[in-house]
Amino acid sequence: MVRSLLMLALLCVSFMLNAQLKIDHDRANKLRKEKQTADSSGWEVGMAFGMDFFQLLQINPKVGAGEDRIQLGGLSTIFSTYRKNRLQWENIGTLLFGVQRLGSGSTSIGNNIVPKPFQKTVDEIRWVSSFAYAKCSNSKWNYSADFIFSSQIVPTYRGNFLRDVSGEGEGPISRFLSPAQISLALGSRYEPNENWQIILSPATLKTIVVADDDIASFPGSEKEMVGLHGTAWRSENDFENVLLQLGASVRTMYKNSFTQEKMKLKSELILFTNYLMEPENVDVSWRNEWSYEIFQGLTLNLVVNMFYDHDIFIQKTDWDAPDGIERNPDGSPKLSRGLNIVQSFSIQYNHIF
Repeated sequence: MVRSLLMLALLCVSFMLNAQLKIDHDRANKLRKEKQTADSSGWEVGMAFGMDFFQLLQINPKVGAGEDRIQLGGLSTIFSTYRKNRLQWENIGTLLFGVQRLGSGSTSIGNNIVPKPFQKTVDEIRWVSSFAYAKCSNSKWNYSADFIFSSQIVPTYRGNFLRDVSGEGEGPISRFLSPAQISLALGSRYEPNENWQIILSPATLKTIVVADDDIASFPGSEKEMVGLHGTAWRSENDFENVLLQLGASVRTMYKNSFTQEKMKLKSELILFTNYLMEPENVDVSWRNEWSYEIFQGLTLNLVVNMFYDHDIFIQKTDWDAPDGIERNPDGSPKLSRGLNIVQSFSIQYNHIF
């Protein structure tokens, strides 16, 4: 009897939730259509915000039961689109940030004993601005100009910590605008349908900026005379803050929805070759995102990004080494060229304003 009453209650709650979600969804669609009809300026502006949080506390833990953990992060997106006649201008800004702390109390780092610090798990700010002007009415070809900016938000110290815990007064190894990557691509955009975009640019300006002199003075590879973030480096007192590249690029974007628009796929591939130096070495940036909407606002997200830049040296993964990073004999991370892969799986709640 109790089981039957519980099942009936769950069915009623499920029915009410589905009905309410349908009402809210229908109302949102109606308001969106009314807004589009009323707004003749050509602008569409919006913002979405997602957040994830995990917390675990153990008091008098059993042996081998693990340790305390707290993790929090967020993803926010702001977008604006202007469409009128043959002109289209899209702007998308994303802010992705996450930190975590494992354990409690204090820990020993080098010769310094400090409270358990917070570490970064992800940190990225990115702005993409795309301009297109159709060559004629209803044409699939457009004149295009694409601007992409990416950097980090807050300073990062050795060990990916948010503050210096070495006890030696070390400065950050990265911060906002150190490094930053900026590119401007002029060319043509081909849109065969609403799912595909292919942008061909024979004139692409790509730069790496390391505005902080202290960070720019860190060597990445003394043998190759390259700094920690890809700019030219000859000694601690002889280095460059900007790496300027001129070349050609191809940018391909694909997006689609499946299963009654509950599952969505976005993919962006950018290839770049530098006319000025070693054009056979092609830089690759491939960003992929799959999402599935459980119910309105709550989604499962899988992100897989791949990155290769011949001018940027990265840390090599070694699962048997401390912290999972291959190291030099002196204990410092070993830097070399290679493919950077970032994968994440999360449950997020997003609210669109």
